[in-house]
Amino acid sequence: MKRRGGRVFLLLGVLLVVVVGAVFLWMSTQEGGGGGFPGLQQPTPAPTPTPVRVVVARRDIEPGTVLVDLNEYVEIGPMPAQEYAKSPDQYFTDVESVYLKLISTTQVIAAGKPIKREYLTSPSISYQEQLPTGQKAVAIPVDAVAGVGHLLAPGDWVDVILMYNMTVSPGPKTGQGDITNLSPFEEAAPKQLVTVKTVIQRAKVVHVITLDLVPGRTPAEHENIVVLAMNDQDAEIVKFAQMDPEAQIHLVARRFDDTGDEFTTGITTKLLIETYGLPVPSPIGIQGDYPVFPFGGGAVP
Repeated sequence: MKRRGGRVFLLLGVLLVVVVGAVFLWMSTQEGGGGGFPGLQQPTPAPTPTPVRVVVARRDIEPGTVLVDLNEYVEIGPMPAQEYAKSPDQYFTDVESVYLKLISTTQVIAAGKPIKREYLTSPSISYQEQLPTGQKAVAIPVDAVAGVGHLLAPGDWVDVILMYNMTVSPGPKTGQGDITNLSPFEEAAPKQLVTVKTVIQRAKVVHVITLDLVPGRTPAEHENIVVLAMNDQDAEIVKFAQMDPEAQIHLVARRFDDTGDEFTTGITTKLLIETYGLPVPSPIGIQGDYPVFPFGGGAVP
């Protein structure tokens, strides 16, 4: 009888340990303030890493393709952070980093797949191979001001602005009659008027020639030659302006993905005043007598 009673107590003890263990496990897995033991810190789940944005193929890219038109071939897309962390030096985060690179793989790069450095090489491409179909190369000498601070490089896109010092002969004033009968003292003198207009938009830079510094010129006056791609009509405008000493050509840079044409009015003094509200200063009146200078013997008119 004593041995049977000992077995009962042993079984009750084991059962009690199992129940207490189960209760402890259940309470330790509860979330919020109502679960777990007081003071027991619940584990915090690890946050999901934010995907890294890298350069990926916009479409299937064949081996041997030169990435000239970035809008056609590549874009920015997400990549799992864990995968990126394995070899971050193999990926690009800026689409301009792959411009003019040659796809050197033997397999097609599928759309959406990240572009790795090992897929690319730098081809030997002449400026003529960078010319879009139907366009010609035109050389324009520019200083630092006209050439965007000498920051332009092949693959950039620019607009061409023509600044012109134009000689204008005013017509006769009302009541003057036939201007051919006026005396030289009555004729209105010709005036130099400035006009500015964007004449070419989205011209591609295909080559930049860095010239040696010329003694006596400041860095801002130093000229380089920028070679642009344009059609024959635009080339005629540039060459005409280069022959006229009163004309200046300035280049303004634009983003590679800015493909739209912008309407502009051009600018003259008349437009600045009438359209853009440029204030015209009035003559300053001086009260009192004009001073008399001893060497002239008369008053200032």
